[in-house]
Amino acid sequence: ISDDDYRIVAPGEVLTRLNEEMLRLQSAGGRFATAVYGLIDTRTHRVTMAGAGHPPPRLIREDGESIALETDGGLLGVFSEATFTETTFELRAGERLVLFTDGFETAFPDANAARKQRRLPTEHYLERLSDICSPQSPVAESVAELGVLVDDQSGSLHQIDDLTAIIVQSDAPAGADSSVRSVRATLKAGADAD
Repeated sequence: ISDDDYRIVAPGEVLTRLNEEMLRLQSAGGRFATAVYGLIDTRTHRVTMAGAGHPPPRLIREDGESIALETDGGLLGVFSEATFTETTFELRAGERLVLFTDGFETAFPDANAARKQRRLPTEHYLERLSDICSPQSPVAESVAELGVLVDDQSGSLHQIDDLTAIIVQSDAPAGADSSVRSVRATLKAGADAD
């Protein structure tokens, strides 16, 4: 890379290349992975994302409305003809983008479910993530509260899958001097690949 000789690779292309490489290296074990890959233009706050079998990130508006950002695309390392559609939006001042691993689907079980049923995915986490990650609280406080909530469930060390969340917030209107910032919380170590 030189000053004039580089190109930013679009998210859909990155996932296509990664998928091709995983298929090329595939052994009889049949390894696969999920992913979301995105680019943020910190001047315009324009976000471009693509996903590969991963839970849809959430856009949380300043008023608390939570929107699923659907990203079409199959699992990485499975389908040779997979395509990874990109979605683009503006992350406005006061809004948050929340990305998370699929471990959250089982992190907040239905308290009324039978013991075996508590290990199954639910959608309880969507409401919890939206409430905790509301722009009304500082990002670091949201991450800390999320950690406490996970510990209050099965505990961060007793989850059946890894838990990682990334919260990205825009602090100023597009074009302003202030940039976009993020905080990442890894609540349990582990790879999100099967």
